[in-house]
Formats: sequence, structure tokens, C-alpha cells
Amino acid sequence: MVQDLLPGTLPARWEPITVGQLLSHTSGLGLPCVEFAEGGAPTPEQVVSHWTDPACAAPQYPVLAQQYNGVNYFLLGMVIERATGRSYAEEVQRRIARPLGLRHTYSPRPGDRSVPGPVLADAREIEPWAWAEGGMISNAPDLERFMTSLMRGHLLRPAQQRQLFTMPPLSEGARDRFSMGGLMRAEVDGTVVWGKTGSMGACTSGVFATEGGRRTVVHSLLPAVRDRELMRTHIEQLLAASL
Repeated sequence: MVQDLLPGTLPARWEPITVGQLLSHTSGLGLPCVEFAEGGAPTPEQVVSHWTDPACAAPQYPVLAQQYNGVNYFLLGMVIERATGRSYAEEVQRRIARPLGLRHTYSPRPGDRSVPGPVLADAREIEPWAWAEGGMISNAPDLERFMTSLMRGHLLRPAQQRQLFTMPPLSEGARDRFSMGGLMRAEVDGTVVWGKTGSMGACTSGVFATEGGRRTVVHSLLPAVRDRELMRTHIEQLLAASL
């Protein structure tokens, strides 16, 4: 239970939440009830407090639907640090980047707005407050190598690998469907793909692959308008053309 791994982080009145629920976005956590301050780089604990403030409602229980929530990743990052005794950024390097030779992938320090160029997004807009939710620097070749290695079972043990492709019952009917291992599942012209999208500043990026890593697509876009459904359509069309 997250309450056991991070004692005192979640209110005592909340029902137990598991690590698996955080990964699969079935934690029941809703919207923050405290507004974020402008500027600066809040700590993970400060970010989570926007959901755990005494004024906030408890998570939905029983959980009735799968719903993406970025705070799940902040809690997962905090679990990683508590369980390993090392920072989230160190664990990314130790377990993923170095073993796979990802020389351009790292998690920036809080407040570090520098970005090795060239980049699509305006570097002045980039703030790594997203931390374990996706506050990471990488490039297309590194993302392709990571996703292909993940899909081919080079990073996880067999039991963990199976979780990547196991869909929780609550994912049925969800707009964005996530597996027990945290991968987004989508079907494009009858082809099942797995991956993740994300945005930072004005840039929207993502990586998707077919099971087994036979084909992998990395995309990075600067949308003219911030229309979620229009972006979804464009990404689906891009995947269809690439796969």
C-alpha cells in the first residue's frame, strides 16, 4: 500500500491505494483542490499536497472508472525514492539510461531550464516541475531504443513484463486506456499499439510500438491550437501512416 510506503503522505481518512492502482490510473484520485502558484519548481511533496490538503475530497471509493491523473506519477516517483534510498533521477540513469546506452536521456534538476539544442519547444517555457510525470529530456533515437527494448522484454522480469499488456477491467470504456503496467493501449486501423504521450510547454511528444517492438514510432509536434481531440486525431493519423 502507498500508505505503508509513504507514511504520512496521504490523509489517514483515505482508503488504501496500491502501487498498481497508481500505475494503472485506477487510484480514484481526482482534480487538485488547491491552485498551483506561478513560477518556481515545487518539490514532489508540494505538488502532491495540492491533492491531499484537508480541504480536498477523498479519492473516489470504490473506484468506478480508469482516469489518467498526473499525480499518480508523482506518488510513484516518491515511492521509488523511499524504496531505493536514491533519487528518482539516479534510478532513471541506473536502471534504464545507462544499461540501454541512452546518452541523451536524463531527468533535470528542479529549476534547470537548460535544454541541449536543437529543440522544437521554446526552452524558456520548459520547467521540469513535471518530474516523474514526464519532466525528462530525451531525443527520438533514445526514445525509440527505450521503447523497443521495453517491448522486447530487455528491461523487466517476465512477471512484470506481462503486466505491461494486462488491461484492468476498469479500463473498459475509458477514453485513454492504460495497462496494469502503465502503458497506453490504442488501436489504429486494427493494429494494437502501446506507448505514451505527453506535453511540455508548447510541444507534444509521444512514442508507440507494436507488441514485440516490431515497429516503433516517435513523434514530436508543435500544435497550432491546444485542442485535445484535434491532437488525438492528428496523432492517430500519424500512427496509421507510419505503421
